[in-house]
Amino acid sequence: MLKIPFRIAASKPALLRRAVMVVILSLFCAVAGVFLSLRYAVLPDIEHYHKDITDAVSTAIGMSVQIGKIEADWRGLGPHLRLTDIRLLDSQQRTSLELKRVDAVVSWMTILARELRLSSLEIDQPDLMVKRDALGGLQISGVRLGGQSSDNQSSDNNFANMLLHQSRIVIRDAHISWLDEQQAKPMLV
Repeated sequence: MLKIPFRIAASKPALLRRAVMVVILSLFCAVAGVFLSLRYAVLPDIEHYHKDITDAVSTAIGMSVQIGKIEADWRGLGPHLRLTDIRLLDSQQRTSLELKRVDAVVSWMTILARELRLSSLEIDQPDLMVKRDALGGLQISGVRLGGQSSDNQSSDNNFANMLLHQSRIVIRDAHISWLDEQQAKPMLV
């Protein structure tokens, strides 16, 4: 009787499939670990990260920011942050914009983009001062809009760019004042 050696050898395509499955499973476990860490470790104790969040927001918009209180939970699959008593400060550390409450759902694209991206940004009751100076330049609550050179022009552009990268912005019950210094008109509210 002739014996035929029986040998099981995995083919190269089978090894490649196995390697791809291991990588996919590893990525899934890493994402699940980040998700669960956020859900059960970071978000319940969000006030512990108050300074880090304030610094990240300041860096993202290019202006100094002060935040009174931070609360967090989940909205769908995204972390939801509620920021209250927010003040944006100009280069002389004067309040240029004060917001009572801001709700933001952080997008997972923040990780890929390496900058703050929000699925939604909701601002309640902002008090905005829109001003046209004597030269025709526009400012919204101390933030200059394009075309003018100033010390804080790059921070103004950072703030505008950050806003333009957001998917959804909702502003409710805004109080808007218009001051036209070019035509020397009284303030319009």
